[in-house]
Amino acid sequence: MVQNNSDSESFESLLNESLMRQDNFSVGDEVTGKVVQLTGDSVFVDISGKSEAIIERGELADKDGNLTVKLGDTIKAFIVAMRGGEIRLTARIGKGSANLDLIEKAKEFNIPVEGTVTTVVKGGYRVSVSGIECFCPLSQMDVKGPASPETMLHRSFSFKVTQITEHGRNIVLSRRQLLEERQREREQELRATLKEGALVTGTVSSIQKFGVFLDLDGMDALIPRTELSWARNADPASFAPGQTLTVKVLSIDWEARKFVLSLRHATQEPWERIGEYSEGQQVTGKITNIIKSGAFFELEPGIEGFIPVSRMSLTRRVNRPEDAVAIGSTVTVNIIEINREAKRIS
Repeated sequence: MVQNNSDSESFESLLNESLMRQDNFSVGDEVTGKVVQLTGDSVFVDISGKSEAIIERGELADKDGNLTVKLGDTIKAFIVAMRGGEIRLTARIGKGSANLDLIEKAKEFNIPVEGTVTTVVKGGYRVSVSGIECFCPLSQMDVKGPASPETMLHRSFSFKVTQITEHGRNIVLSRRQLLEERQREREQELRATLKEGALVTGTVSSIQKFGVFLDLDGMDALIPRTELSWARNADPASFAPGQTLTVKVLSIDWEARKFVLSLRHATQEPWERIGEYSEGQQVTGKITNIIKSGAFFELEPGIEGFIPVSRMSLTRRVNRPEDAVAIGSTVTVNIIEINREAKRIS
């Protein structure tokens, strides 16, 4: 009997694929795989092994119970058990069901656990990992201590298990160690990719009088107050923690670990739109500053005009600008002159 060449090639291809698929995995390994099957309580993942890998459906569901992955999606997970030809995965211990054995594996194999801060206690926090009570010292909750411990309440984070004693009655966690590990990893990535002049996206991590700190996925960088807006008096308090911003990198100092960003230079310079205004046009805006000879008037953030004291009223003589306008007041004026080269409007 003559064997069909295509069948022979197909068999050889399948054999080679089978030989390449190995189960040289160990508990604690981080693996990447493709979602290949969904059932009522499990998600099956192909991690290029001969055995099936399974993760609890609940771990991949949102707070409303809706599955956050679909067939063909790629996910990362940790191996927590291998038995009977089956590999058990977890995206993060504590996101699904958990027990002391899993917590001990998390410590042994350096697997993150998911916990919710429930109570502020002396020296730290009580943290629930799927109902298992743990403790996180105050110094281990963040790289920088929170301004107020209560701000962490009822929030969920990833933690590292650092200590288990008294047969599981005393479990100590650290979020800080995980954050510092990620910072080191992220720094190596940023050293290769972060360049002055580049546009990057991050989330607001802290608000200070002198500016706003942006978290670049583990690395904090400062947006000085003067770089928050084209407006004369940008207010850092107008931003909120967790807010996402796209900014321009102004300077990088790896030795001092200082990074300066600009939000205003990530947007169009307002004077590039000056063509939208014309001499004789009536506009409404806000008084931003007052000096002896007149007042500054903001048409829009980054575009200001000057109102001479002699032109503050058509019906009466004004000797002092304060007699006609006040900082922060809204007024309507006519544009007399636009000097594009000097960037001046009167």
